[in-house]
Amino acid sequence: MKPLLTLYLKELKEHRTFAALSLVVTICIQVVVFAKIDLPPGPGDMVLGFLAAISVGLPPLIAPFFLAHIYNAEWKGNTHYLTLSLPIPRWYIRLSKWGAVLSLSGFLYMIACTGVYILYLWIAGHLETKVYPIGFADFWVVAITWWVSISLLTLGLITAMEGLRSAIKRFRTVLAGGFLGICLLTFARLMDPASEALQFLGAYRYEIIGPGGLISLREIALSGHAFAAVYGLLMLALGLYLFNRFSEI
Repeated sequence: MKPLLTLYLKELKEHRTFAALSLVVTICIQVVVFAKIDLPPGPGDMVLGFLAAISVGLPPLIAPFFLAHIYNAEWKGNTHYLTLSLPIPRWYIRLSKWGAVLSLSGFLYMIACTGVYILYLWIAGHLETKVYPIGFADFWVVAITWWVSISLLTLGLITAMEGLRSAIKRFRTVLAGGFLGICLLTFARLMDPASEALQFLGAYRYEIIGPGGLISLREIALSGHAFAAVYGLLMLALGLYLFNRFSEI
C-alpha cells in the first residue's frame, strides 16, 4: 500500500494551489457575509444567506468536475505513459486521484461549515426572541451525512464514466456521456426500492428549540444517504476495474 500512499500524497501536493485558491474564495465569501449582514437580519439579508449557503455547497459541487479534469489532464498532455509504466497496479493511479479530490473537498467543506455554523450561532444570539439553535454534534452529523453521500455518489460516477472512456477507442465522449446518463437514471429508479430495503438503518433525529420554547423535531432518513454512498462506491469499483483492465499506454 506504500505506492498508493505515495501517489496520494503526490496528488495532494500537485493540487494544493487549487485547494488554496478555493479556500481563499470560501473565506472571502464568509467574511463578506459577516461584514454586511444586519443583526437581527432582515428580509434584505436573504442574498447574504444565499452566499453563505454557496460557500458550503461549492466543495461537493466542484469536486466531480475537478476530478474529471484531473483524470483527463495526463491524457491530453501525453504524459500518461509515465504513470502507466510504473510497476504498480494501474487502478492505484485512479484511486489516488479520487482520494485526493475527496480529501480536499472534505477539508474545504469542513472549513465552510465551521464558518456557517459560527454565523448561525451569531445570528441566533442577536435575535429578539430567544432561539436555541441546532446542537454542535447534531449539526456536524447532518452536515457530514450529506457530504459523504453526495461526494461518494458524484465522484464514483465520474470515475466509472472515465473508466469507460479508457476502455473504448471510438466515440469516447458520446458513449461516456450516455453511460453517465444511464447510471443516473438507474440510480433514480432504484432509489425508492433501495431506500425501502434499507429502512432498518432508521433515521437520525435531532431537536431545534425555536421562539417561545417550541420544540421542533427534525430527522434525516439514513437509508437514502446510505444507498447513494453504496452506489457511488460500486461505480468507483467499476471505474477502477475498467481502467485497470483496458487502459493502454
